[in-house]
Amino acid sequence: MSGVGQRKHGAGTLRHVSESIPDLGCLMDENEGAVDAAEIIYTPLYKYKSLFGDSKRHVRDLIVSQSLYFASPGALNDPFDCRPYLETSASFREQQKRLVTAIRWREDMSRVEAKRRAREISPARTLEILHEAAERAFQSAGVFSLTSNPLDLLMWPHYGDSHRGICVRFDPHALMRAGHYPYGVTYADERPICDTVRVDPGIWVHRALMTKGSNWSYEKEARLIQPKLGGTAVIVESPSIDGV
Repeated sequence: MSGVGQRKHGAGTLRHVSESIPDLGCLMDENEGAVDAAEIIYTPLYKYKSLFGDSKRHVRDLIVSQSLYFASPGALNDPFDCRPYLETSASFREQQKRLVTAIRWREDMSRVEAKRRAREISPARTLEILHEAAERAFQSAGVFSLTSNPLDLLMWPHYGDSHRGICVRFDPHALMRAGHYPYGVTYADERPICDTVRVDPGIWVHRALMTKGSNWSYEKEARLIQPKLGGTAVIVESPSIDGV
């Protein structure tokens, strides 16, 4: 009887704690400075756009209103994009410490109470919760893709309606003045491995969202990333488009 009661109580606790940490956005925001500034792109950047159908309205919003649409990672054209391998070499104690931090931030509770909550969770489930939270952080982020190459013969048919669209030019310095920092994408043969416990969150979140397969390297992509704004249009206050 007592064993059954403990399992039922534990299941409820696990659901509550897991739901109380919808993402690690707090850790992302606090560690933006962890990313190497050398990865920022300072040269002009471009966005290929179609003028067919509803795309014409999107282009008007982009140029007239400076409305940048940040796509959800799940809407990107590479199914492995923003899908890192989540691993850690951290001890259970280190995992608990990270979980306590996340619980305190989300629930606004004392460290003593957060530790009590964390101790109710098994080692296996602790890591599952941290990885689930990391996955939600990746998938809730917004991605605005740009390129440093406005003359690519493959990207014109892919993104510019077979050469019938336009290519919009952005001033990266204006974007940065508005708080949008363009980072160059890293291309690799393997999906990145992210240690979500031992490695600074600002580093592994950046690695997850800024690594693409080598087959896409011809795109010379740069990205603007906004935590928690996937599928959302953001208005840039200062003029950032300086050519078409």
